[in-house]
Amino acid sequence: MIRKFHVLRRLTGAVLLAILIGIPFLRIGGESAFRFDVPSLRLLFFGTEIWMADFFIILIAVIFLTFFTLFTTTVLGRVWCGWLCPQTVLVDATTFVEIARKRGAAAAIPAAAAGLVMSAVIAVSLVGYFVSPYDMPSLLRTGGTTARIVAGSIIVLTVLLFLNLVALRRRFCATACPYAKLQSVLFD
Repeated sequence: MIRKFHVLRRLTGAVLLAILIGIPFLRIGGESAFRFDVPSLRLLFFGTEIWMADFFIILIAVIFLTFFTLFTTTVLGRVWCGWLCPQTVLVDATTFVEIARKRGAAAAIPAAAAGLVMSAVIAVSLVGYFVSPYDMPSLLRTGGTTARIVAGSIIVLTVLLFLNLVALRRRFCATACPYAKLQSVLFD
């Protein structure tokens, strides 16, 4: 029975990782399915445009999601941390880094390189939530301030994700995760 849950958890993680990476590349009506367009101050949400003046709708949704998460934590415990948290999903997807580290430097260097590539792919995807991934190559080629901001964001996110996946891993949850701290308070 426990093995079934382990396989189901891994499958859930793979689906969530595919969603995290894939949503910026999904298009509806010629625009990104889900993206916050900073220059025009609008949120593209699966075919709907929410302008900055209507952001109270987002506030209501965030408040609802916060209470729903607190309720779920109270009823089901750490289901978020074990099954749905992006940190857990990324750490589970890069277990090869830990295994390679135990085998020595000859195995650790290629594993770290694979972790760097994975970090870069995720960083580009995360920037795609703010800049259309279809416009990103031409934007980077043109240069200018916007291109430097986008390139800098990708580089910084890649480095942070790489350090997280190679060095911190699950220690992040115990030391820096605000949700873990919140859960400790809820359980008390």
